Amino acid sequence: MKALLFDRKSDTNSHKLELNGLKKNLAINKVRVQEVDADSPSGIGMAESYDILSFPAVLLIREDGVVQKVWQGHLPANNEIHESIGYI
Repeated sequence: MKALLFDRKSDTNSHKLELNGLKKNLAINKVRVQEVDADSPSGIGMAESYDILSFPAVLLIREDGVVQKVWQGHLPANNEIHESIGYI
């Protein structure tokens, strides 16, 4: 499973701490993480292709490319990640 993390460089430091915690949780659960700068040209294109309208956003994508779960405007809690990847 893979996670796309859409974020803006201009977000606050407290938000960055939450994002770091999420990345650690995903790594522990063997989910590959790809960070996407939502303000870059490629990030804007990716956000449009996945219909992402608010940031931060997290997409969990299965190995076959199907989007499993999407969170927009907030970061998911650890239990939400576990439920989505099938550990609960």
